[in-house]
Amino acid sequence: MEIYFTDRGAIEDLANYGISAPQVALDLFNGLYIPDGMPFLLGDDGSYPESINSWLRSLPSHGCTERGSWRGYGYDVLGFANFIVQTGRGIDPILATLDDVVAYRDKRRNGSPPEVTATTMNRCLAALQKLFGWRKAHLGIDDPFHYRIVAGNPRNGRKAGKRNSLLERTGGSDAVRFISLEEFQLFRDVGLRGCKPSPTPADPTRLVRDADFVCRHGERNGLIADGLLNSGARVTEFLAVLLSEVPLDPKLFVLPGSSAIRLAAAATKTKLARDIRIPNSALRRIDHYSVYARSASIKAALERGAYEGNRRLVLISPAGNGACQVARTGARERYDTMNVERRRSLMLWDHSGAAGPAVLFLTADGAPMTGDALRVIFARACQRCASFGIHLNVSPHVLRHSFAVIMLRLLSERWLRANGDPRRYRDAQGEDALRVAFNHPLLVVRDLLGHTSVESTFKYLTYITDTFTTFEAEFPKLAPFIETSADYARSAARTRGMLEGA
Repeated sequence: MEIYFTDRGAIEDLANYGISAPQVALDLFNGLYIPDGMPFLLGDDGSYPESINSWLRSLPSHGCTERGSWRGYGYDVLGFANFIVQTGRGIDPILATLDDVVAYRDKRRNGSPPEVTATTMNRCLAALQKLFGWRKAHLGIDDPFHYRIVAGNPRNGRKAGKRNSLLERTGGSDAVRFISLEEFQLFRDVGLRGCKPSPTPADPTRLVRDADFVCRHGERNGLIADGLLNSGARVTEFLAVLLSEVPLDPKLFVLPGSSAIRLAAAATKTKLARDIRIPNSALRRIDHYSVYARSASIKAALERGAYEGNRRLVLISPAGNGACQVARTGARERYDTMNVERRRSLMLWDHSGAAGPAVLFLTADGAPMTGDALRVIFARACQRCASFGIHLNVSPHVLRHSFAVIMLRLLSERWLRANGDPRRYRDAQGEDALRVAFNHPLLVVRDLLGHTSVESTFKYLTYITDTFTTFEAEFPKLAPFIETSADYARSAARTRGMLEGA
């Protein structure tokens, strides 16, 4: 089997040439409400596995709204489906049994070395668990997995409930990858910006510009890396930021500190709006990029006619107050209601014609930068670092983890200095409880990362205790308090926001 992804725009382009089959497909997509980017599987003979594809189409209605998640589920199920086909049993993968799943797990985990890590295998099993749950609900075939009851643990954020017996314990060893600030600077300057080590006795960490480095967009790549590390944003969220949403006020460039960029709820994974912080010194570099490199990419694309005839683009003109006017319909649309795909389709338009995409970061071809393209850039940067003996494994998401670990460590040190022994807050009431709840490091980092639950943030505790023994000793005493204060802090924050907006 192979995996494919729906692309409504490509089908529309073919339909314009009078090809009937794509128009039939487009009518099918409209009838089933299949969004762009939805994966589907096809057999080697062109057959269409209806059950698996129906499950994939159901993901958005079950709370899975991100294209990256659809993609992950699609590839996880693809690997299992191909394994079933290769066994030669001649059964539909949707009818697989527990023995089939165990055999697949053993094949991928018991090799020497294993094909995948325990975390990756657990993620695949979670995808199959969802697939078989759908099978039971829609086809009446029992879930083949066996489950055991597990107790909750407030210290590591684990909820009480049932657990798939095939899942492996990972011990957190491969759950989170992160880098230090020193490693990040090497990765950015050597891998992305094109410097090379040139140590001297006086300065063993000295870097100089590599004359042999060829990349017209090293500064753009460095800006994106800086933004991801400074904000902790997911790559899809950060790349969906519009140029008009960045405060490029020259008065800010010379001020210390940072400025806020609002991530719209519709453009975030958890559908929760939040602010990310960008250093004011970086705003000057973003302004320089937008005036020169970004404008050059757009000019070259306009000269090639890259934007002409693309029906997926939505021509807009700024309408002020965080809104735009759609040229085709004249409707006024607010930016904060637009999801990632809508934002990527926006094309600014003025009296002289097209003025380029509305998103901030563009590729060399003048198209919106994508997460896949950025991952390729980061992989090549890691290879370049390795050529100088700097061995790093950095992806865009690693920078989000790095932000979380560094920020949690810094905030934890400050919190303990300010509040002392956490045990005296376990029974705190009134103002004391409110102050501790609002300022506790885990809750702050949860909000900065856009997590819906503090339990998702607990995993980062493992990576700060090695260098912060005080926090390791004191934090468990406060864990029962956090479990009860998290919801209170969230509701108090909403109340405070309502009062401020009144």
